[in-house]
Amino acid sequence: MAAWQRLHRLWRCIDVPLAKSVRLALFCGSVIAVSAQDATAPAAAAAPAAPLDPGVVVEHFDFRYGLAHPELPPAELLNEVSVRLAREDGVWRPPSGTAAGEILTLGSIPAGSRFDGDALRLVAQELVRWYNARGLYGVWVSFLDLEAGSAGVTDRRGADDHTGHLVIWASQVAEVRTLARGKRFKPQFSVNNRKHRGIIAHSPLRAPAGPGQPGSLFRQAVLDDYLHGLSLHPGRLVEASIASAGDPGKVVLDYLVNESKPWQIFGQVTNFGTQATGLWRGRLGFQDNQLTNHDDILNIDAISTPDLKTYGSFLSYRIPVFRPAKLLVRVYGSYGDFLANDLTIDTLRYAGKNWLAGVEFSNRLTLPRNWDLVSALGANYSHYGIQSRIVTTPLVTGYSNFLVPFFSETLARDAGWWSLSGNLRYDQTVGNFANLNTTNGIPSLGRAGADAKWASLRYGLSGSLYLDQLFRGATPAPYLANQVSFRLSGRKLLQGHRLIPHEEEPIGGAFSVRGYPESVLSADEFASASVEYAFHFPHVLKPGPAGKFLREQWPFQWRPAKAQQNPDWDLVARAFFDYAYRQVTHLPLETGQTIDDLGLVDRTLSIAGTGGGLELNLRQNFTLRCDVGVALTQLKDTTLDPGKQIVVPAGEVHYYFSSSFSW
Repeated sequence: MAAWQRLHRLWRCIDVPLAKSVRLALFCGSVIAVSAQDATAPAAAAAPAAPLDPGVVVEHFDFRYGLAHPELPPAELLNEVSVRLAREDGVWRPPSGTAAGEILTLGSIPAGSRFDGDALRLVAQELVRWYNARGLYGVWVSFLDLEAGSAGVTDRRGADDHTGHLVIWASQVAEVRTLARGKRFKPQFSVNNRKHRGIIAHSPLRAPAGPGQPGSLFRQAVLDDYLHGLSLHPGRLVEASIASAGDPGKVVLDYLVNESKPWQIFGQVTNFGTQATGLWRGRLGFQDNQLTNHDDILNIDAISTPDLKTYGSFLSYRIPVFRPAKLLVRVYGSYGDFLANDLTIDTLRYAGKNWLAGVEFSNRLTLPRNWDLVSALGANYSHYGIQSRIVTTPLVTGYSNFLVPFFSETLARDAGWWSLSGNLRYDQTVGNFANLNTTNGIPSLGRAGADAKWASLRYGLSGSLYLDQLFRGATPAPYLANQVSFRLSGRKLLQGHRLIPHEEEPIGGAFSVRGYPESVLSADEFASASVEYAFHFPHVLKPGPAGKFLREQWPFQWRPAKAQQNPDWDLVARAFFDYAYRQVTHLPLETGQTIDDLGLVDRTLSIAGTGGGLELNLRQNFTLRCDVGVALTQLKDTTLDPGKQIVVPAGEVHYYFSSSFSW
């Protein structure tokens, strides 16, 4: 059988699935003991033969391409490739045992050299690695006139031909397709769905533009980056596979687009409110991840107390400037209306109306070792208004506007069993938008001595780690159930000292220090930290087949399908410790006044809380969570009446409930 016929048969058998991070089986070898092998993996040690293969004479190598392409490097450069071999009894063989061997350059082969079959295979593998180092994958190297057999290498060259003739086949894309999976499209519309045309149009690897023209060479790094960008879009995971196109050197590239339903409705009920505005909050939202099929996302969100006296609404729209999702632009806005009671004066009420409009540009950069760097630049224009009343009679009305540009950097990596994320954000007021009127301006917003201009630096660091994998090295853990996580955040003022109440950071409650009422404190500058241990009960179950949930038509993975794969539900027990340091710049002290005479609102202090909780998750559709926090630090306000000075006693217990659903 002619060499090209054998090679054609091998190409027709190629069908290699690619994972999200593309792992392409790299075709390396020759018609002497041909085998498909990833060129990035070490070559398997050749089994010793008895008697030793006497080899064939090869005094120089000749290189040519089986399928030409203008972007392929000149074949003459392959003469500079070197390979480590050992010469035994006049025959070049792969080094065995501790033998170091010699570096042999393919363009400078000593006269009379003989190579055994394993040495020739090693030459072919080194050539493939040479192409891999230049970003080209899917490369096949074959010897035309040499073939391995049980008796050694069969030499079909002429009697005086001592040249090793090699043909290099570099994969070229002949066709690009999309195959839809998941719930977005029905199976009969899965192949090259018109809504996936953009994926093909923006593909960095392209089919030939016309008859007689070449397709793209298979560049793995470029495809990896494209798949990663496509998979950043919410509800979408894009993988790839290649298959032979029927002709040697040509492949079909399929994008496997796994998408969930593009829209969802979600809701939430919590008791994360305050005593002044009401403890219980309800939230209802809608999100469409493909509003116009340009990877654009629309979010609509509303939150309210049961009596509707305090509510807020949020709207945002995000679209890529360039696809896939690297550079994004997002426009957003919010509106809130609240009615709050004063906790010390029964007849005093506060009514407020706040709104905000903003724009943000963000760019995602993929760094080595799968780190992501997200840079964001934007600005918020906000309006704050508040009115104090005695029952329904207005007392003081104040309002102000602010323009606050911001810039942030976020560095993150998610490695499956561990993740780490850090971010910095700088914001600063600009322009003359603030209302400085002493009657209805910033002095009337609820805090004496508040600054009209400020600049601040926010920082955050968070991470999680599954302990099960920590001490196992490269050996995969049978399950990931014991999770430790931490969170650190803070804010430092670079300009200004006292912020308006709307810009202060709330301290205490479900998202800060558990064990204290929600927003029991507020801070100009702060640092908070949380450490948490969580145990995922279903993760330790023995892997098994799927069961059902209530009905036969509803399959449900009660236990993991395989090691380290999450089932369709989770029951999490957690223990936590929270801490926060609050710094406030107080007004100048009056004559004879000391810091101890200041009220709680103007004192720099720290608080801590600890506790535990349970959480139930059903797929990604329903969650029910309860945390119980215990205050470790007493909060006392000596300016209040003696019977009311203990605002929060040490040991006080608070319960934090939340339940959410999505459909």
